[in-house]
Order: sequence, then C-alpha cells, then structure tokens
Amino acid sequence: SGAYYPLPEGCHPSRPLPSMEIHGVADPSAPYDGNPDLRMAAVQDYLNGWTARDQCTGNPTTFFQKGDVTGIEWTHCADGTIVRHYRISDGVHSWPGSPHTTNVINGDVVIWSFFSQFSLK
Repeated sequence: SGAYYPLPEGCHPSRPLPSMEIHGVADPSAPYDGNPDLRMAAVQDYLNGWTARDQCTGNPTTFFQKGDVTGIEWTHCADGTIVRHYRISDGVHSWPGSPHTTNVINGDVVIWSFFSQFSLK
C-alpha cells in the first residue's frame, strides 16, 4: 500500500519495466481512491501510468480471485513485461499475509514469484 504522489519530472524509464501493486481498499493511510487534498493519486491512476509506460494493450484479465483478494493483470505489454495488481477488499495498511490480516495472499511469496520470472538486463 503506497501513497502515490505526482512526480515533478514524471517517470520515464529507459525501457519497459514489470510492475506489481498490492493495495487494500480499506487503507486509511493511503486511500485506494486517492486523496486530492493531499495530492495522493488513486491506485487506478498509478496502474494507468504503468500500463502506458509499458505500452500495454487490451484490457486486464482476472488471474486470481479468492476471499477478499482479486488479482488483475495486463499481459500484452512491451518486451514481455506485465503490470499486475492485487486488490484486497478488506485490506488496511498492513503487509499481506501478516499475522494480523485475514487476506489469503502472502506478500513475500507473491512479490518474489512475480519479480523472479523476469531477468535483469
């Protein structure tokens, strides 16, 4: 759960990069829909930025649905990159899978599984 603020110079990586975002809808510290008063962007705006940077085409597909967690991803992106998002409907500002959460994913496992499939260039 990150708080997304606009970057003054923007974000322009030299090549497409895989991106993964995990966010709780009930997060009061970094609201899912953003907070205009604090200039926090909504999660969807963050995802839109990465799908544009990675030149993704088409709509996202749901690849995971269990309990309070829905996983969507854009897979038709430049250089084989993927933009992935886990939406935790009951999630607050905590690590997914930690002892004081009820969601069904373990952040350690899903993050490693995602990024380990991409080689460093």
